[in-house]
Amino acid sequence: MIQEEAYLETNPSARPARAFMTLCSEGDVSGVVEILQAIGEDPDEDDMEPAELLRWNDPLDGGKTALHVAVEKGQVEVVLLLLWLGSRANESAFPQEFLDAVRRMNVPRSLVGEGEDIRALKGEDTRSAVDVAREMESTWAGLSSAGLFDV
Repeated sequence: MIQEEAYLETNPSARPARAFMTLCSEGDVSGVVEILQAIGEDPDEDDMEPAELLRWNDPLDGGKTALHVAVEKGQVEVVLLLLWLGSRANESAFPQEFLDAVRRMNVPRSLVGEGEDIRALKGEDTRSAVDVAREMESTWAGLSSAGLFDV
């Protein structure tokens, strides 16, 4: 906690990113959407863009991305949302129930703009979130077999 406060004291623009990581680890889908929309609609001068936030590597957590954290914590809905927003996965690979939910929530894939496919991003240990998911096969077999982890 002291390390985090010291980091945020010297890097205040990382506050939304740390909050985003927490929301992802806790499975707060609506919170994830709200923070991305808020930053996209009314950015502060020092704020990251939504695309940067989605692809941010947390220096306090081994360079993990939000996708890494959501995969490790077994947050299926958040993983689907992050893949929806930050990957090039085919829409047909997503479960229909999820697609219905993002449409109800009005979450277009364009919410975070363009950028590198988040499935390819690696942490400090050189593993991607896809690598982590493959190590947790029992948890992620369904999404993997649907092709959502194919980069």
